[in-house]
Amino acid sequence: MEAKRLKVLMLSDPLFRCTGYGNTNLSQLPYLQQVFDMCYIPWGWTGLEPSYGDLTKVFPGIEFYPALGEYHGRDVLLHVVQKCKPDVILLHGDIYMFSDSMLDQLTELRGKVCIIGMYPLDGENVPSKWIPFMEKLDGLITLNEFGRTETLKHVKAPVRVMNLGVDTDMFKPITASEKAFLRQTKFPFMGDSFVVSWVGRNFNRKNPGLAIMGFSQWVKKAKPKNVMLYMHCADDDPAGNSILELVRRDFPNINQMVCLPDKMIPGAGVHRKVLAELMQCSDVGLNTSLGEGWGMPITESMACGVPVIVPAHSACMEQVGANEERGELIDIAADFHASNNIMQHIGDVKSLASKLDLLYSNHNRYQKKAKAGLEYASKLTWERSSQQLVDHIIEFYTNFNEEIPRSRIEVM
Repeated sequence: MEAKRLKVLMLSDPLFRCTGYGNTNLSQLPYLQQVFDMCYIPWGWTGLEPSYGDLTKVFPGIEFYPALGEYHGRDVLLHVVQKCKPDVILLHGDIYMFSDSMLDQLTELRGKVCIIGMYPLDGENVPSKWIPFMEKLDGLITLNEFGRTETLKHVKAPVRVMNLGVDTDMFKPITASEKAFLRQTKFPFMGDSFVVSWVGRNFNRKNPGLAIMGFSQWVKKAKPKNVMLYMHCADDDPAGNSILELVRRDFPNINQMVCLPDKMIPGAGVHRKVLAELMQCSDVGLNTSLGEGWGMPITESMACGVPVIVPAHSACMEQVGANEERGELIDIAADFHASNNIMQHIGDVKSLASKLDLLYSNHNRYQKKAKAGLEYASKLTWERSSQQLVDHIIEFYTNFNEEIPRSRIEVM
């Protein structure tokens, strides 16, 4: 009997957008193309962006369809399905991006095509308004055991785990001399400082204020020499607050120690090469988020041999280890209900200051955390991640279409 090659329609961030979703798709598509015929509706893409022409040369076999009208592709979904006739629809994004706008379309498609949701979950509880949407899907893929466990508490649907990967050819350790040269040429303001780097968008969930408060308390109490907090984000992001104003007004003791990039477009993301160079030049990678579905900068810092400090919650704890095997955990000061009633957590300022001092002053501890994090991250390849995704797609499709056994699915 002839093997069947599946056709997969993906809805997600454009490949040219340097976000977590965009970078994930860019990294996985070369593997997915080996197994599936791929179609793509990039969010917010009209077909006029100049980067699109270049990507069709990089991925010549992909059918791209503009997301005209509604940003996430709702208005063109049924038309594209009719035109490209996929076996599988893969929705890659936060659940809220689809649950509010696409329930009607997916209800119409249910039973005609296998529909899979791939999503991060950055806090406890699944909002009740998401559940009808999630239970209409033929399969759910989340990014870690934390997300899977929380989903299964609330949703009656099959849930699988796919870890994100790290480009270990780009995110890798460098020598001390290479680090000095890279700082001199790319980040001259760092000099020979002990640099704590915070990477993320300047908005509430990333909680940049905790980084500033914890760093300020550490400097005030321990008086470390020649230290810097580098926050790779836009100061004027409309989704956040002015970091430089906050520092000048409320934390004058670290006014000269906090640096931001000169120019950065809010929400545009960061090119991976720039991110890798930044992490290689850092001494500590800091995450102060209220909740993470994965937290790519955490594993990317680890892959560069840079120890991390993260809050003791959500995916962060899973990556670092409940016993701090691969980094430092910030104690939780308070829990609260964030948007959509998801439970998230605020890190403790005093605990963060203590963790900063531990890595600054205890060389053996620093090296132990750096080594364990590097060993962990080196196993998180995009090939491994993509193979997990391929296996889950085939499993969900063969469960959806029982007439096509797994042995008939073409996998090369």
